[in-house]
Amino acid sequence: MRLLIYILILCLTVWAGFFLHNNTEIIDIVYKDNIFSMPIWLPVLCGITAFFALTLIYTFLASISRTYRRMREWLVGSSLRSIMRNANEARTALAEGDWSHAESKMIKAAKNSEIPLHYYLDAARAAQELGALDRRDSYLHQALLSSPDAKLVTFLTQAELQFEQGQYEYCLVTLQELKKLAPTNRLVLRLCASVFAVTGAWSEMVELLPQLSKHTVLPTEDITALEIKTYTYMLRLEAKKSGKQGLMQCWDDLPRHVRTHAEIIESYAQLLLTVDAEAEVEQLLRNQIKRQWDVKLVKLYGLTLSPELGKQIAAAESWLKAHQEEPALLLALARLCIANKLWGKARNYLDASLSLEANPDAYAELGRLLGFLGEQQKAMECYKKGLMEFADVLPIEHTAK
Repeated sequence: MRLLIYILILCLTVWAGFFLHNNTEIIDIVYKDNIFSMPIWLPVLCGITAFFALTLIYTFLASISRTYRRMREWLVGSSLRSIMRNANEARTALAEGDWSHAESKMIKAAKNSEIPLHYYLDAARAAQELGALDRRDSYLHQALLSSPDAKLVTFLTQAELQFEQGQYEYCLVTLQELKKLAPTNRLVLRLCASVFAVTGAWSEMVELLPQLSKHTVLPTEDITALEIKTYTYMLRLEAKKSGKQGLMQCWDDLPRHVRTHAEIIESYAQLLLTVDAEAEVEQLLRNQIKRQWDVKLVKLYGLTLSPELGKQIAAAESWLKAHQEEPALLLALARLCIANKLWGKARNYLDASLSLEANPDAYAELGRLLGFLGEQQKAMECYKKGLMEFADVLPIEHTAK
């Protein structure tokens, strides 16, 4: 650019030389009532001089501008390098567990950064690891002041740190603010679930569970586990408060898919037994076992004595066609036969169950049956065998002589 300007000046100078050589006249310049006479070369020379002067001024100012830009770039680059160096050292210290060093470096990086939000958040984490909760809260406050539009990430970090510190009440307060900002945020919902589970706030969990499923906040198996814990608590609470009718109404109010979980059915059945609802338990277990075989429910079926034991035994015997080598079913049948005074069938079922699997419950039932039948010696041997089968004892040959 400057080369073109210099060539232009040279061309103008050459042209002016030829022009002045061929033109020596005097020119008059009239301004209002005044007349100025001057040779023609004077304005030409002044114009060329002014053009040259302006060119020099432009060149000088351009040089100053370039120097300023370079200085600014150097200063900004130096500041950025300092920020990155402090941030990298801080993150390394965080990974190594050097909390004090990480905190100091993060604060240095935050003070020199135009966007210090994440540096303050990391400094708050380091401060909490050091047990400096006042400094932690101060850094969180500074993070919010530095980026007022970043309430979500700041409050999320605050809630996570409060939860990790066991400050569950403070965490719940923070989560209330987060729900206003982002009611469907997965991290917010997941943290709510964690707090409710730790504090045993199952009533609040009931309202949260549909959102956890809707927004796929947790894996399916984790949501199922939470549902089982939550609704088991609700059933126990209702059984204690309202008895049989309240318990059965609570069960009817549960979501349909929840009532298909074997663990929930087992808990509900056990609670029904505590309020003397054997007939309802027998029907519930019979229908569920037909739909989906479950060993725990089969065992509970053998401990449930409905008013119509004969029909109950017949139902259980019908399952033998598909599960004739299931020890739990044979034990359940033995118990039902004992309750119905069918001693011979009960003994056969117990012998068959023990032949498939050694079980302390089966040994205990067989010993009790043999004792009732007057075979005391065999009963004692059965008790002893059942005890020795499952007890951790030191062999006699290893004892000191």
